[in-house]
Amino acid sequence: MHKPEAHNNKEELSNAGEWDHLDDDVLMAQMAKDDEQAFALLMNKYHSKLKALGWRVLFNDQAAEDAVQEAFLALWRTRHKWEIGGAAKLSTWLYRVTINRCVDIKRKRRVKIDIEDTTMSVEAKGDDILEAKHRQVRLDAFLKELPEQQALALRLYYLEENSIPAIAKSMDNTEDGVRSLIKRGKANMRQFGDELSGLI
Repeated sequence: MHKPEAHNNKEELSNAGEWDHLDDDVLMAQMAKDDEQAFALLMNKYHSKLKALGWRVLFNDQAAEDAVQEAFLALWRTRHKWEIGGAAKLSTWLYRVTINRCVDIKRKRRVKIDIEDTTMSVEAKGDDILEAKHRQVRLDAFLKELPEQQALALRLYYLEENSIPAIAKSMDNTEDGVRSLIKRGKANMRQFGDELSGLI
């Protein structure tokens, strides 16, 4: 089954509003039955928010769109495994997957720039890349142990260097709410002790 394209006209997808009032869990339950219409409604619901999030990380419209489409494809592939009513919130899951795709795109860009940049020594570039990758891997491991919203806020703030206002808009939260997530996330990460030194 092909993944349906995102649509801008919600009325075309909803059979005169049949699905408009349904929440994410209901639509995910329909997706588990391979319902493409339910999937298209979820795409329509979250596309603009995820696109804005992707743009704030990548500053490139097409790259942001690519990240969003990959996130939606991941959602479609997950439809039969999604736990309805579980702890995972769909919006947070989509934000996290989109951010991960954006990070992958940025890494590929950096590698391309490093290859093309002949003004720096290969040895120096290699050391920088290895150090950055090592930091990324270590921090990713710590973030996986945190609640999803705390991990997402920390990732956006420390890894992607987004501002508090930008993160608040991306996560559909208040600035105080984002600060609280970052504060609680850092507090939870203190359990790792000295291993966290230099990462945040």
